[in-house]
Amino acid sequence: MALPASGPPPAGGAPPAILHRQLRLHLYRILDRLEAATARERAELEQERAALARHCEARATERETAARTTVAQLETRLAELEREVEVERRVRALLETRAAGPERPLAVSQAASDAAPSAPPLVAQGRAGDPDPSAADRGPLFSANEAAYRARRADPRLGGRSLGSKATEDVEVAFWLWRGLAGDRPMLDYTREEADDLRGDMLRMLASYGKGGPKREMRAKHGPRHWMEVADQRQRTIDQHNAALPEGHPDRKADVERMSLRTVKKHYTSLSGYWRWLEARKVLPRGTNIFSEWDWPGTKGWHDDRDADLNLLLRSSWFGADRRGTDH
Repeated sequence: MALPASGPPPAGGAPPAILHRQLRLHLYRILDRLEAATARERAELEQERAALARHCEARATERETAARTTVAQLETRLAELEREVEVERRVRALLETRAAGPERPLAVSQAASDAAPSAPPLVAQGRAGDPDPSAADRGPLFSANEAAYRARRADPRLGGRSLGSKATEDVEVAFWLWRGLAGDRPMLDYTREEADDLRGDMLRMLASYGKGGPKREMRAKHGPRHWMEVADQRQRTIDQHNAALPEGHPDRKADVERMSLRTVKKHYTSLSGYWRWLEARKVLPRGTNIFSEWDWPGTKGWHDDRDADLNLLLRSSWFGADRRGTDH
């Protein structure tokens, strides 16, 4: 027998058994809907939990990667500081040895001794036989001690770079620029005004001639003023080409790329090092370095903070009061 549809009791009432069954079926339908809704909520909750777990795992991976990168950078910086400290220690030991008395040979291996180039003797006066009797009072010619300085920079006992490396090549280019633009003269004849003029002249050079400069055979054939004129001529040709074209035209050519101020600063550093070395060896009087204390706006890089960081480390309590560094 078919059950009556759920709803209000029929008029006139119904038997209690039928009402009881209808009520029970109605409750079952409600429970089914509740179970279905609970299952949906449970599924959505599981999805949210899985998404949260994936998000946390991704964030943990990102943090781990960032931490590993930071540790690698710190380890690299620490290695650089350790190399700087080792070079400083060697230089100080050498200076203390020389200040204590007659020079004694450094305790180096036979291989290092064989690799160290023999430095020519220093020249402390002007050109021998110079007809000008005051030449001796104006110091040696600029070129007189170049070979000795480059040999000193290449000495492996002082942490030097080998001859022919980029570092020594940069020094050779800086000396070539100065000789070609200011002349090979007694060093005390040079003035800071000439050093200032050098900065403007260098900025006229082609950029490619600042990064290592022209090759050695090119430097032997022409001086820097020739290459400055080459750069100016290229710019004039470009200006003539662009004069007939409007701004933004695709056929317009870019200006000649000139030597940057950062590269000029590098050459000044090389020349200043030469002066400081001759002052330390008492070939030149103290305070005659015309390449020191110049301003270089916009050229500071991360490596410029290295000396300050090293001095801070040497002054720290890690090294003890008797081993702290100075700002010199």
